[in-house]
Amino acid sequence: MTAKYRAVLADDHEVTRRGLAAILDGLGSVEIIGEASDGQGAIDLVDELDPDLLFADVEMPVLTGVEVAKRLSAKGCRVRIIALSAYDYREYVYGLLRNGASAYLKKTEANRENLADAIQTVMGDPEAEWISSDLAKRLVRRHIGRDKSDEPLSVLTPREIELLRDVAYGKTNDEIAGDLSLSKHTVKNHVDHIRSKLDLGTRAELVAWAWQHKVVRAT
Repeated sequence: MTAKYRAVLADDHEVTRRGLAAILDGLGSVEIIGEASDGQGAIDLVDELDPDLLFADVEMPVLTGVEVAKRLSAKGCRVRIIALSAYDYREYVYGLLRNGASAYLKKTEANRENLADAIQTVMGDPEAEWISSDLAKRLVRRHIGRDKSDEPLSVLTPREIELLRDVAYGKTNDEIAGDLSLSKHTVKNHVDHIRSKLDLGTRAELVAWAWQHKVVRAT
């Protein structure tokens, strides 16, 4: 019988955990031994159960996936972390891999083939890191495009520009979350991500930048 890797799933959406569990169960090589709905819960389960694998959402309450990876790495935990996200921002990818994750997988690409390949790669070599070939191609294209473009808005996605416009008009994260049907936690992560991309320190600097670069206009 195929040896099973013991795994913990961490995602604040139960539907997502159920879908991932169904795929992993079908592989026959993974035994799910625990589930968490936030980052601190993921760390607690890793400490308690000593799993081989942790499948962790990037944007979780309490502690983000990056914070989880960083803390587990600092502890010297042997668990291999496979990060999953709805987004493929290069800052997310590199941030996770720099801070202890072994693989990064966009949720829309978390199919049987990619999950099996990621698991085999990271469990077969303790130094290995894995991202899908499609994600690698997208990251390269964006890097080339960024180097060629002098347009400051070129580093932002359409959704980020929309969100930046709301910030510049003085809306709070709660108001933006309601307008865009997002959680307050997701909006905060987006705002932090935009600040990081634009190399800005505060929300006030973000507002000033938006007006300076005509993301919004006086009416």
